[in-house]
Amino acid sequence: MVTTSARPVAERLAHLRERAGMSLEQVAREAGYRGRSSIQRYFEDQTIESLQPKVAAKLARALVGKGTPPIQPAELIVLVHGDADHGAWMAQLETMPLAASTILKLPPHEPRDAASSVLLIRSGMLPVMGPAHASNWMERSPSLDEPEDWISVPNEHYVNKVGQYVLRIVGPSLNKVAPDGHYAICQRYGEGRHTPPNGKYVHVERWRGDFIEWTIRKVRSDGDQVLLCPDSTHPDHQQVLDLGASEDQVRILGIVTGWYRPA
Repeated sequence: MVTTSARPVAERLAHLRERAGMSLEQVAREAGYRGRSSIQRYFEDQTIESLQPKVAAKLARALVGKGTPPIQPAELIVLVHGDADHGAWMAQLETMPLAASTILKLPPHEPRDAASSVLLIRSGMLPVMGPAHASNWMERSPSLDEPEDWISVPNEHYVNKVGQYVLRIVGPSLNKVAPDGHYAICQRYGEGRHTPPNGKYVHVERWRGDFIEWTIRKVRSDGDQVLLCPDSTHPDHQQVLDLGASEDQVRILGIVTGWYRPA
């Protein structure tokens, strides 16, 4: 069982660093920072009350598993949520070891239950559901209920809201707005909504016989006609889909709320 007291974050981090037997420079480099100056204030500023989830995740990569006894993910998680929620968070983590071991260390393709997924989302992580790859026809559609990975997104894109997920942009089908390697942050499309929002980008699932394509298109509506338009300079990605008259079966799975490319 992991326990912490009401000590300042800097004091707790300094204790974890000493327990790991690491210098500040070592911690910085293993956490992915250029040097000690990038993280020094977290270990010395006694006024810091909590850590941003992305900072805690980086420090966890350097510290978790080190020292005697080995440092646990929960010891970093609690520094994100502060002392006010300490008891409740630790109680949840003690009863859900999967969440405690993976919130800050996230190997891909590891199944998670609903409760641990909620904890991941509350810690600033979003599920990656698969690729948005136009012209890549699959025999089986990825599931919006089975993430292939979890990633940390910038604070300006993160919303603690049920139904938010991420798609990987693959290829040039959106190169005007989101080239290959970018991510699309999406919100699930409400079952009760029948008119897609004009001018918005949407996550589209298209069926052609037994094959499925996931792509992202821009909505252009004119009266009763709803067109799903590409936003690419590539000649292979210029087809416009008519939502009501397409030869393929088409449905909208999500609304794109933002784009970003990991550093």
